[in-house]
Amino acid sequence: MLQSAPSGPDLVPCYLQAGTPRTLPQLAKVTIGLFTAEASFRTASDHCNALFLRQAGVKVDHVRLADVGVRTGIRGLTPISLALTESGV
Repeated sequence: MLQSAPSGPDLVPCYLQAGTPRTLPQLAKVTIGLFTAEASFRTASDHCNALFLRQAGVKVDHVRLADVGVRTGIRGLTPISLALTESGV
């Protein structure tokens, strides 16, 4: 089911499960880290992945890198995501 309005400015509406959502019990055993780079084409829609996973019972830490002072595009994301994970962000 498509959201009637986006979750915030500069974001797209998300497709979520209608009715009683299905769960992802194996993924619910771990925390998922979702990192969104400021210059990524996914900036406007990555929050949809987080919402969908949360709806399915998965704990998601969605970090918008620009919000924590990391200004990069997708090419610099892998080493930065590892550093953020190790530092506990």
